[in-house]
Amino acid sequence: MFELAKQLGITIPEEKVLDKPDSELAPLRATAFEYIISESKKFENFVVRSHACFRWKKNLRKAFDLHYLRKLEPNFFINITDSLLDIYWRLSQNPQWSDQISLKEIIMWREEEMLLTELMASYQQRPVYIIPYREPVETLVKIVFSKEKKAYLSYPISHMKLHIERWLAQKDKYRDKLRKHMIVIDPLDVKDVELVGKAREAYRKRDRKFTLPEYRDLEMDVQEVLDLEQDIYFQTPHRDFKLIDQSDMVVTLYPEPVKSQGVAEEIKYARSTSNKDVFMITNLPLDPFTMYNVTKTYPTIEEFVEKEITRKRRR
Repeated sequence: MFELAKQLGITIPEEKVLDKPDSELAPLRATAFEYIISESKKFENFVVRSHACFRWKKNLRKAFDLHYLRKLEPNFFINITDSLLDIYWRLSQNPQWSDQISLKEIIMWREEEMLLTELMASYQQRPVYIIPYREPVETLVKIVFSKEKKAYLSYPISHMKLHIERWLAQKDKYRDKLRKHMIVIDPLDVKDVELVGKAREAYRKRDRKFTLPEYRDLEMDVQEVLDLEQDIYFQTPHRDFKLIDQSDMVVTLYPEPVKSQGVAEEIKYARSTSNKDVFMITNLPLDPFTMYNVTKTYPTIEEFVEKEITRKRRR
């Protein structure tokens, strides 16, 4: 749109583009999509990247015209989502968005993007997927082009007796082994709950601000984060359940005899609501309620892959 405006002799400063009325943006957007549709005919496969909407100055602005959805006829709709903090950080580095949008607005915008993507997909009767930004690009490619099985990875976190950093590194190794044979979505690729934990720690110290060294000492307001605690805690399972819905199965890692409410809810949802198989990798005896909801247990990743993926693929 900026390139087309330049060709027409129209100057639109990037940081002010969303201040323009829709009467001015609509023709540019239409011309841009006509160009995209024309160019797309030269390729067997193409990707159109766009927001579904914009949250600007406390309002929602549309980013897409349904008319062009009909003309594009996409095969898939994919929503790339990310952690609240990572989105906030990237926007803070962008002159267009710096100081323009709050954490509360970002967490709302993220949900609005997901809902509108689902509505567009439903309108065209096409599949829709959510992919965390931290997933490898191969995840996107395989979802579109391969017939590999899709698995949601479930595992305990906060209740683990093993040192958490050591366990998460071990979990990553298990996940990467699985990814050699199937598509694996790791829910921890969206990390919002950690931000609440850091704000609570600062609150206990009676600090009003806390800094994040991993984001170049980005300063966060303690109360602003704590005001989002319920939003984050409600959105996290809601998003994870959507990730289960779009998967073919749930693979649960259960290395220690710990009670994890999160894992229990994911297993229960997968079996009773989403009607998905749940495979558990563990050497531990299970309680009757877990056994009731788990399709099958395997002692190792290798045995699970051989019996549930490789052998069935040969058939």
